[in-house]
Amino acid sequence: MKKNIYILGGKGLIGSELVKLYSREKVKIIVLDIDLNKLNHKKRGITYIKFDCTKNYLSKNDLKKIFKENGKPDIFINCSYPISKSWSNSVIENTDYNLYKDNIELHLNSYVWIAKLVAKEMKKYKKGSILLLGSIYGPLAQDPELYRGTGIKENFTYPVIKSGVIGATKQLASFYGKYNIRVNCICSGGILGHIKGTKKKQSPKFLNKYLGKIMLDHFCKADEIAKACKFFASDMASYVTGQTIFVDGGYSSL
Repeated sequence: MKKNIYILGGKGLIGSELVKLYSREKVKIIVLDIDLNKLNHKKRGITYIKFDCTKNYLSKNDLKKIFKENGKPDIFINCSYPISKSWSNSVIENTDYNLYKDNIELHLNSYVWIAKLVAKEMKKYKKGSILLLGSIYGPLAQDPELYRGTGIKENFTYPVIKSGVIGATKQLASFYGKYNIRVNCICSGGILGHIKGTKKKQSPKFLNKYLGKIMLDHFCKADEIAKACKFFASDMASYVTGQTIFVDGGYSSL
């Protein structure tokens, strides 16, 4: 029987790479995303469902309906990145409480509550794998020197969010382990691409500074994170749970 692979944020930078990887296997892929424009559903052979994680996460009935219509969640990967329009203003000295609170609600609370609802659904079948996307800035502090003079600023809310995701990962893994449900968190390093919340790309100065802090000789690409997500969500990692897994080119080891 084909496994059902749910990818929340499946049209995003990492999610789209996951869809490519799983498309090579005999599995059923269900993509949940807020933006379903310009898709050819039949040609791809993938189920796409419009899902706004910032609103739908409060209703267990929404997910129950999706699971009933598309099959039980064997693997559920959340690589969504919900943020407010003012995300780029969340610098430690400039952010205000409402901006901070809004992004905690959109990102952290949606991650935690959706994972909880999915785990409860998996409990019925006594098996499942949940993988959440964290960041090195969950367990590690941002280095102000890395950003100085690069046109990119540190984000105060982001590490708070990702620290919470890591905490939820451990707690859910602890409670649901007896039901053979695994919960893990991939903590990625910086990924080559646009700066979230803006249309800008990382500046050459930032890229050079960042490369000086990792062991490998290249900036991380989205497909490298996707490959790690796929492995740790799979049965190949059947004895791995409650873990914070660094995929950062050695950044966290220096």
